[in-house]
Amino acid sequence: MNSYWVGLYNPTETFHQHEWEKHGVCWNDNVEIDNEELTVKKYTNDYFALGVNIVNLFNPLPLWDLVDIRPSNSKGYDYEIAMATLRPIFG
Repeated sequence: MNSYWVGLYNPTETFHQHEWEKHGVCWNDNVEIDNEELTVKKYTNDYFALGVNIVNLFNPLPLWDLVDIRPSNSKGYDYEIAMATLRPIFG
């Protein structure tokens, strides 16, 4: 996951926490909580695994590499440039 889903504007650990708290907690309507700690860990892992699987399926990294966008813990990128690079291929 650290190869594909690194922090864009803050350290990776903070970024992962933000992604989970902002987006991950509502990604699956079928979450059942029996043991909260185990459930959160399982669904957190499932959420991030899905993200990595999507990257592997669509593989946007070579396209971003063409415009010098690479996973980084220290460098930010312009959102519009990143998306404009993907739109011709993915819509």
